[in-house]
Amino acid sequence: MKEYIASLEKEFFLIENGFKVEEKRASTDYKSNDNEYAKNLAFLAYKSDTYQVRMYGVFLFGYLSEQADILAFMRDEVSKDDN
Repeated sequence: MKEYIASLEKEFFLIENGFKVEEKRASTDYKSNDNEYAKNLAFLAYKSDTYQVRMYGVFLFGYLSEQADILAFMRDEVSKDDN
């Protein structure tokens, strides 16, 4: 999983404007994996220093937001992200 995040960092780092690529990848990954895997991936992505990868994580959180703990994390942590 960490290797996948590292590959996303390399790929997304070059994107300067917009989040369509990150949104599409998050959608694909969400649909291709079970919720627990997607949840772990989202938390790992959100810890990235690369803003674009954090946004990918936020999109995954959005797909998982029916879970109360994810919704609380988005409210309490994601909403405070400086970017």
